[in-house]
Formats: sequence, structure tokens, C-alpha cells
Amino acid sequence: MRKAGFTLVEVLMAVLITGIILSAVYTCFVGTVAARQYSEQLRESGRTGQAILGLMKRDFEGMFVFSSDNIPLEGRSDSIGSSDANTLNFVTTSDSRRAVNGIGSDYNEVGYILSLNEERDGLLNLYRREDQYVDESPFAGGVLELLDDSIKSLKLEYFKEGGWYLQWQEGELPEAIKITLVLRKESGEMMGGEPVTRDYAYTAVALVPAGCSW
Repeated sequence: MRKAGFTLVEVLMAVLITGIILSAVYTCFVGTVAARQYSEQLRESGRTGQAILGLMKRDFEGMFVFSSDNIPLEGRSDSIGSSDANTLNFVTTSDSRRAVNGIGSDYNEVGYILSLNEERDGLLNLYRREDQYVDESPFAGGVLELLDDSIKSLKLEYFKEGGWYLQWQEGELPEAIKITLVLRKESGEMMGGEPVTRDYAYTAVALVPAGCSW
């Protein structure tokens, strides 16, 4: 009669099967965590890109001709390294984002300016310039606010009379401005123990009522 208990082979088989099950559970867990991190990073980069586009559209849609003696919009097609780094300055009716002595303003000088990010190779800093006092130098002065430090490129195109232009220094405003923004963000994935970065592109067109002939 066989005594109660397990043979060595049965024990080893049980250990092997348990190990396979635990390995499968661990792989599934790691995959779930990685997918969640990727999804969260994607949402975060999306929120950042959409927030910047929304702010720029709001400012562009409020552009107006502030003086017949001045160019109302200065849009330059620049580059830093191999990246598009367009800049522009104008006056807008959009509300100020900061108060001076507790007082905001409905008329502001605004600019979007890029500079090289010294700490992150190949990336740019995007600043929004705001000056509540519209003066004889509407394209200078004010306070800079850092919007993001992971800009890969920013391209602006100006539409007027059926054509798109890369620069604008005319005596009138364009009818629309196309924004193409590329951010370089961590994707939530890892490779060789280091986070993987990816480029996320965002595009929007802002209509400029003060530049339309209709």
C-alpha cells in the first residue's frame, strides 16, 4: 500500500506550475502598470498642449489695430538649431493673466517668445510676454511667464487674401493664424532603465475678427 504524501516529482511539478502562474501574474501586472503610466502621460501631454493652444487662440482672437502709426502685429519666422521657433508680438483685448496692484486690464501687449532650454538638449522654453500698459513700444517690455520647457518646435502661419505667409509685419492684421506646436514629453515607457520620450503635435487655427474684411 502506498503511504500518504507527495513524491519529489510531484512537489517539483507543483513548484514549476506555481512559478509559471506567478510569472504570468507578474507579467500581467507589470503590463497593466506600464499601460496606465503611458495613458496618464499621454493625457498629461495632451492637457499641456491643448492648454497652450487654447491660450494662444484666445489672445489671437482678441487682436486689434491699436494705432494707425504702428504695425499691429510683428510675426517673425525664426529657428533655433533645427527647430521652428517663431515669435510674435501684438496687442489684444483678452483679459490679463496677472494683476498689477490688484488690478487687471482688458487691453494688453502680448508676445510669444522661445529660447533655448540649456538643461534639455534640443528643446525650447516657451514664454508668454504680457504688459498691461499699451505704449509707444508695444512689442517690448512686460513680464515673461514660462508656459512650458519641453517645446520641440512652434510654427505660426498667417492667412490673408487666399494665401498663407510665414512672416507678418503688415499695416493690417491677418484673417487667421495657424498654430503648429510640437512638445517632447515622457511617454510613460521605459527602455534600458531610462524613460522614453516622444513628440506630440498639436494644431489649431485662430480666426482674427479684426483682420477680416467681411
